[in-house]
This record gives sequence, C-alpha cells and structure tokens, in this order.
Amino acid sequence: MREIRLVSRAAGLPRPENFEIVETPVPDGEGVLVRNLVFHVFPGLRMLVGAGGGETPMPRLRPGDTLVGAAVGEVVSAPDDASVRPGDLVSHWPGWREYALLPEDRCVRLDDELPDAAAHGAPMRIGDAAAAAGTTPRALRFYEERGLLPPPPDRTASGQREYTARHVERVRAVRELLSLGLTIEDLARVAHRLDALVDGNTCTVTQAADGRAPGGGGVASARLAALDAEIARLTGLRARLAARLSGDEGAADEAQGTLPTT
Repeated sequence: MREIRLVSRAAGLPRPENFEIVETPVPDGEGVLVRNLVFHVFPGLRMLVGAGGGETPMPRLRPGDTLVGAAVGEVVSAPDDASVRPGDLVSHWPGWREYALLPEDRCVRLDDELPDAAAHGAPMRIGDAAAAAGTTPRALRFYEERGLLPPPPDRTASGQREYTARHVERVRAVRELLSLGLTIEDLARVAHRLDALVDGNTCTVTQAADGRAPGGGGVASARLAALDAEIARLTGLRARLAARLSGDEGAADEAQGTLPTT
C-alpha cells in the first residue's frame, strides 16, 4: 500500500519535495482493516510539518513520520463480533495511507453514501483550482471566456474568484477531451453536456460530447472522421517520400495517386 510521509520540515508553505509516497505492506493482524477513501487536510497540519516555532495542537511530525489526520474509509475486514461489517463506511484518525488497521472502538460508522465531494469542497482561489486541475490560471480564464467553464458564482471581499471542486472536475473533463484531439470550438458546441460528467452520468467523456449521449452534437464522431482523413493523407505522403528516397519514381507516382484529393 502507499502512504505519505514527511521528508523534511517546510520553511514557509509546504512543497511537494517536503513529502514522499512510500510503498509499505498492507497491515495484517487483529482489528478492523479499512481502505481509506477521503483524507482531511486540516489547517493545523501545516504547523505540524513546518519548521517554525510556536505551539502546535499536537507534537510536530519528524522526517520519516506518516502524515496524520482524520479519514473516511470502507471496512475491508473486521472480527466476527464487531459492530462494523465489510463494506461499511467509517471515519477514524489514521489517514494519509491507503489502508489502516485499528481497534473497533476507534471507528465511527457513517451513512451508506459519502456526500458529493464536488458539492461540499471548500472554495479555492484561481491558482489553487488551476493546480488541482493540472493547468494554469490563464487557461481557466480562457475556458471561462470560451464558455467551457461557468464563471464562479462567489467572490471574496477583495473581488477574487472562488472556485469549487466542481469547477476542477469540469476542467479535467475539458482537458481530457482536448487531449483526444477535439478542439475548443468542438467543445463550445457541447458545453451544456460537460456537467453530465461531473454529475456522475453513466456516459463517458467522449459520449458526452457525441450523439450517443442525449443532447450531444456528434462532435467526437466528426473529429474521429477528420483524424482518419488526416492519417490517410499522412500515410500517402510517407509512402511517396519513402519511394523518392529509394529512387523508385514509379512507386512515388503510384503513391501520389493514392493521396486524398481533399
């Protein structure tokens, strides 16, 4: 399993190089085995991993320690007489690792379903939202201008935009579609379908942008046809160039005849 450990205490804001992901065995023994799903990143954690002085809510972490914090997870196994059963959702303390083994009395059973993380996530400034989506603030503004991302409804007292996890998920969907060869213009035609992905609709990303999903505009199929045509054109150009290099003019002329006319 993987867990996140502190490598060095942060001077200022924590950075990726202050942490590492370590592979360790799944814990084995008596108790309740939980597969963690959600970790709580609480404000005091910054103090626990920081190099500064001052009082902290608990002892500071040392390099090599696994990060701490509450978590929500799914019970994988439990003793026969335990009040929690496999499949139950529980909250507990040892987060920041894929699996945790703990006594039953340290598990708090939850309802059968987690809340919608996209709906309940804390608001983010544009830089944080861009980083979470794997892009830049400039790209977020561009997506808003082209109608691919709805403007955030809330602003801070200083006028800065506040983004939610829902915005992040929509940007990720846009970036996935762009990576598949669709264009900004393609996506602008089906922007109304992108929310279906964030809402957990059963259609795939490409189906949401195509006619197989209700309201789709067939842009994915059209782009696929355009890619096929471009591949045919490039294949013909390659054959012609290879024939010229080999000195086979007849083959070059034949390859020229196979090139698409459009």
